[in-house]
Amino acid sequence: MTQTATQHPGGKPINGFLLKQFQKGAKLFGEGRLAPARAILEQVAARNPDHVGTIANLASIASRMGDLPKALDYALRAVKIEPTSALCMRDVGQLLFQMGRYEQAAAACHIATQLDPNNARLHSDYGITLRFLERWDEATAASLRALELDPTNAEAFDNLAVTLIVQRDYDKAVQLFYEAIRLTPQSAEAWHNLGSSLCAVGGRTTEAVDALRKAVALDPRQALSHMNLGMALIRLGDFENGWREYEYRWQCSPVRRPASLRRWDGSAKPRTLLLDAEQGLGDTLHFCRYAPLVAARGHRVVLEVQQELVELVTDSLASESVTVVARSKQYPSLDGLPPVDAHCPLMSLPMVLGTRPDSVPAAPYLRADAARSRIWRERLAELGGGLRVGLVWAGNPRRGAPISVRQTDARRSTTLATLAPLLAVPRVVVVSLQKGAGVDELRSGIFPEIYDADPELDNFADTAALVANLDLVISVDTSVAHLAGGMGKPVWMMSRYDGCFRWLEDRTDSPWYPSMRIFHQGADRSWGPVVAKLATALSETAATRADASTRPCSVAAE
Repeated sequence: MTQTATQHPGGKPINGFLLKQFQKGAKLFGEGRLAPARAILEQVAARNPDHVGTIANLASIASRMGDLPKALDYALRAVKIEPTSALCMRDVGQLLFQMGRYEQAAAACHIATQLDPNNARLHSDYGITLRFLERWDEATAASLRALELDPTNAEAFDNLAVTLIVQRDYDKAVQLFYEAIRLTPQSAEAWHNLGSSLCAVGGRTTEAVDALRKAVALDPRQALSHMNLGMALIRLGDFENGWREYEYRWQCSPVRRPASLRRWDGSAKPRTLLLDAEQGLGDTLHFCRYAPLVAARGHRVVLEVQQELVELVTDSLASESVTVVARSKQYPSLDGLPPVDAHCPLMSLPMVLGTRPDSVPAAPYLRADAARSRIWRERLAELGGGLRVGLVWAGNPRRGAPISVRQTDARRSTTLATLAPLLAVPRVVVVSLQKGAGVDELRSGIFPEIYDADPELDNFADTAALVANLDLVISVDTSVAHLAGGMGKPVWMMSRYDGCFRWLEDRTDSPWYPSMRIFHQGADRSWGPVVAKLATALSETAATRADASTRPCSVAAE
């Protein structure tokens, strides 16, 4: 939804000096001189508090200055003065939307459409709020109504396209994004939306790069376009430019370390450096490999990881020059951390250290605790012979995760029932490594042949000890795939069609994990063909293992 920045007409007339002051304030607002405009209009409002144009413009100015609560106060005052004004009600809806109050925003936008039912922009706004509430059918209807009223409404094309992507009508969505660009060819936002959708669609990364470069050229300040361009370039193997563009992610997030702690730029002067665990568990497992390399340059390293990873990463990477600490619950605060001179986010290290696809610091670099491993070796021996395979079929997004994160998780995850053909492969012992909501399906009792390890896995050190005693891990793109790969354990990863940028384009192997084999979804975005390929490969591997174990040994003559 376009950010509130509307200049309003005056509403009820005012005369003389106040009219001139109102016009002066509105003019300054139009020129982008927000502070003096606000000061003048506040004086007008003090003398004539019922002038809706003054109050509504003050709402817009406060919004532009980042004071959303004050902006909402003004907008609600404007609605109270002019309760039949669709424009004022639209402002309320937009501000509520910006504040993340989507239910209330949708209600306000709906009222606006009733006040002015033939206004295409109001229906488009309503569709956007409905999309964030995941009311897909209603969102589609609102966008279609906007286009019916105004076939040149590019924002409605964008909104409808995004809604169709969620409903997996990818080809139609891309057509709509192209239509939006035809209507607004100089719109950086339109080019950004096209490029981002081409990334999400999968298989069209080169087109996505072209679109995102156009977006960046039209508006170099658009950090999200830079970030998405970076991921697309990395996917194509252009690490040098890709990791640099990916740095723009910090301009897209309000969560960052205090500005008083400077960023490490790779300088050789020995320092004590904090390496930040900035994203998810899998990301930390993926990029913690850089800690010993930074230490080898003469620095002392404080490696910050999530609590669930502390024992595993300590067992694997701690040394005289690498100290592993738990990420504080007050992150990004530095409270509780040892004193450091500078910091570097883990996912910035490929850029800082100049990593190329042919110079990736490859696995293994994670290892399991020996005592824990012995316990699992004895326990698994009770399950009988056969190829021991660990299985993970679903991600586990954190509670309250943004809709985009939940949508990505839905695309990367599958069900245990979908993987049933793997359970039918002979000479295979299946162990569930699944955590979180996916465990419920296992507990249904439909698959009694699977060993459920979940109750015995308190953290990743426990999981690593179990993985160390398996022959193979089969997993969707989640943290356990990184764990197995980081240990050098054979891992077959199931990748969604629009797979993560780090796996590169059309690769069935990974420079990050030499022991990994990637099984990609096809253009139909179905897991069925992927599981069929996995079942065939698993059958062949199990048979080879069985043949090797029964082959007689040659004995030298005495």
